[in-house]
Amino acid sequence: MIKKKWKVLTIETKLLLSIFGAIIVLSFIAPYIHIPLSKTSIVKVFGFRNLRSFMYASGTPYSLLVCSFLLILASKYIFESVPKIFFKICGLVFLYSSIFQFIWIFWAATDLPKSAYYSSITVLSLVPIYIINRLYNKYQIGIEKTKQTIRNLISFLYSLDKKGYVKDDRLNEYRKERTIITQETILENENS
Repeated sequence: MIKKKWKVLTIETKLLLSIFGAIIVLSFIAPYIHIPLSKTSIVKVFGFRNLRSFMYASGTPYSLLVCSFLLILASKYIFESVPKIFFKICGLVFLYSSIFQFIWIFWAATDLPKSAYYSSITVLSLVPIYIINRLYNKYQIGIEKTKQTIRNLISFLYSLDKKGYVKDDRLNEYRKERTIITQETILENENS
């Protein structure tokens, strides 16, 4: 099945998918690329003592960068709002962390200023709080909509006998059942 669909794709699409797949595979192995490189090399790379040190420092940020793009891309194909927001914000957090680490790698000085670390920690701490707050608010809005729907249904039930939809011989029985249902609904809503 996949082979048939692969044959239908254009050469440009196949090339793009192959490059995209290679980037993803490279992101899986990026944190480990430094292992076969020489520890004793003295050729400096971007301020690091050798290529092995540079590859060690840049492997994890590269993986985070690809992961962030995948999460943001996945959020485009999710139609429920809460998971869509969650994926997008998680992707942006990973993207921020990756960019921060790349800045650290290519920073000309020996280390970033402390204010950069503190501001980064602040941003990365506030984002999860924001996500949890948004999810909680959506949950609360859903509960309030459900309660309002229940109130509307109960009002409708009470309006039926006023409008004459219930026959006179069943009116007393209907009112008893309606009262029981209303009380049970109110108790369930108070407990939840």
